[in-house]
Amino acid sequence: MWPWEHLAFGYLLYSLSIRLWRRRPPAGLGVLTLVFATQFPDLVDKPLAWVFHVLPSGLSLAHSLLFAVPLSVFVLLVAWWRNVPSAGAAFAIGYFSHLLGDAVYPYLLGRELFPWFLIWPLYSREATVDSALLQVIELSAAFLDFLGTPRGKLYLVFELVLLTSMLLLWLFDGHPGVPLPRRRSAAR
Repeated sequence: MWPWEHLAFGYLLYSLSIRLWRRRPPAGLGVLTLVFATQFPDLVDKPLAWVFHVLPSGLSLAHSLLFAVPLSVFVLLVAWWRNVPSAGAAFAIGYFSHLLGDAVYPYLLGRELFPWFLIWPLYSREATVDSALLQVIELSAAFLDFLGTPRGKLYLVFELVLLTSMLLLWLFDGHPGVPLPRRRSAAR
């Protein structure tokens, strides 16, 4: 998934979860934590694989449940101890929404559903380590080719619905995490 898709999917799940759990919209700290968590696996794995070449692929260590579960439990415990449980929940929801999105994403693009990375290193594919620039160019080219297909056009509609839904829900929630400028009153 692309970063904005991880964010949109994670925000929808988090906002709806907080509304069910707390009966209120999400607050700033939770949303900022969520933004980070929805990107976290890629922020770890992509540089370690594509730049430093210490991981076999951009879907390995931080994309593995063997790493994600203990880290999320730790973050939840620290957040509970620091009396900010919604931030811990935001981290876990953002993190696991990222993993779920990456597991299902190939299917949306018409490829085989094969979430091997979720149990790395117990199961590992051959190394796919190239330079970061080459990886981005190849991914972008393949994605642009896909968008030219009928399924790609349908995907664009899905993308528009996903991003619009997230933006509308975020505005409905009171735009948590980003204070918008307020208009000054004309009367003094």
